[in-house]
Amino acid sequence: MEKCINCGMQLQPQMGTCPNCGYHRNPFSPHNTLPIAENTAMTQKHNDFIQAIPQSNFYEPSYEPSAEHFFNSAYTHYMQEPYNGYPPSQPIPGPSFQGYPPNSIDHHHQAQPYQSQAPTTTHTPPHPTNRLRLDMLLQQMVLPLLIITSLLLVLSGAGLLYFTHITHSSTRLSHHDHITDATTTDNQSNTQTAMQDPSTTSSMQDLYKSRTSGKPDIHSLLAFQTDANWDVYPTQDGGGCAFMGNALHASVHAPNYYIPCIAHATNYHNFALQIDMKLLKGDEGGIIFRASNQNKNFYSFRIRSDGSYRLIKTKDETHATTLIYDTTPGLHTQPGQDNQLTVIVQDQHIFLYINQQFVSSTSDATYTAGSIGVIALDHQHETDVAFSNLDVWSF
Repeated sequence: MEKCINCGMQLQPQMGTCPNCGYHRNPFSPHNTLPIAENTAMTQKHNDFIQAIPQSNFYEPSYEPSAEHFFNSAYTHYMQEPYNGYPPSQPIPGPSFQGYPPNSIDHHHQAQPYQSQAPTTTHTPPHPTNRLRLDMLLQQMVLPLLIITSLLLVLSGAGLLYFTHITHSSTRLSHHDHITDATTTDNQSNTQTAMQDPSTTSSMQDLYKSRTSGKPDIHSLLAFQTDANWDVYPTQDGGGCAFMGNALHASVHAPNYYIPCIAHATNYHNFALQIDMKLLKGDEGGIIFRASNQNKNFYSFRIRSDGSYRLIKTKDETHATTLIYDTTPGLHTQPGQDNQLTVIVQDQHIFLYINQQFVSSTSDATYTAGSIGVIALDHQHETDVAFSNLDVWSF
């Protein structure tokens, strides 16, 4: 049986306090077997410790507390001493970034850090200003770059198409296209002789009637695009090939340049071609035939505003040969007047007619077949030529 460590009275197991002195039962062991003297010394130490603990924070247990309960309670009470700092439910303030107002960012504003009341050592998070400025800088740079890139792609594609048309259309005249009225050739002499021979002229007129009779393979007013697939494009000088005013216009506005308008879906070897032509303004215009090699090689039958006509063999963009050059009184030279051009080609033989009258002929076997077309030339004046009423017979 255990005794009270204060007065030595024997205690029953169910007793929590001593009935004699009212002292709590020995907290160190529920079954005390130590001598009274040792219990007394331990009790004195225990009492000194208990007196140092505020009793108001304890309550009377309804059970027999153990030694661990007392020591744990005392330690817990000591750790829960009132703290003069900030309540646990509130974060300890420190330097913080106030941020910018929504939708009103001011790049010149610097946020002021909050000064804490008590000095504390805290880690300040990275200032978001640099990241914010970087994001905005990227946004300001990326969008213009995308726009510029798109514009460059569009402009480069348009420039490629434009360059293709320009290099294809306006071509500098070769020195053979600047032939003067005093120039003569063997073909010119042969032509004059033929025209002076009535029998020869009569046979050429018969040839014209026979080759231009019957139903033509192509009959077009040239008021709009047809299956012949005519060139339609502008040039840098303001000219080009275009259907307008019920006619196909070929125009060039650069001195010493010419522009061809080709019917790409045509190809003829032996044929007769007839077309109405108006030299609205400028220097020269005519028809193209047997064009080949991407339309760099062709023959052209042309008339000028000075009353002359010629047959030219073009080898490329810089080389051409004059096959026929002459004048005729039957050529209408006033601006806007109609002239009907006819060319009959049979193998290497070429026959030329103006307003249904034979004017000249020659032979050349350089080009044997190819496309047909029209042409305008600017020697020193802007030129605009209108073509209409095209007929082509093949044989």
